[in-house]
Amino acid sequence: VVVSASHAYTQALRRNLQRSDLVPQYQVEGSEVRKGFKMMEALPFVPDDTIPTAWRHLKPTLPTDMSTFQEYFEYTWVGSSFRNPVFSHDRWNQHDATALHVH
Repeated sequence: VVVSASHAYTQALRRNLQRSDLVPQYQVEGSEVRKGFKMMEALPFVPDDTIPTAWRHLKPTLPTDMSTFQEYFEYTWVGSSFRNPVFSHDRWNQHDATALHVH
């Protein structure tokens, strides 16, 4: 289950990236867009209850070119103080399973 949940999350992010105008920037090794995307891919591995805090710290570090992608990400995966995300954190968060070495 861990692999499929993590895989589905990553695939959803990549599909959305492919639909954006960020692909050329993402393809540049070491680009700010690529780094930002990789940090967003890592969010499932922070403790579930710290996801909103982690996102608040990560969001301002992302390049402004990613603003539309950030909106999608927040709406779909993180949520806000005003509404829940489309996918609740417990559906995609992998912190506990990873800490327990569940494969």
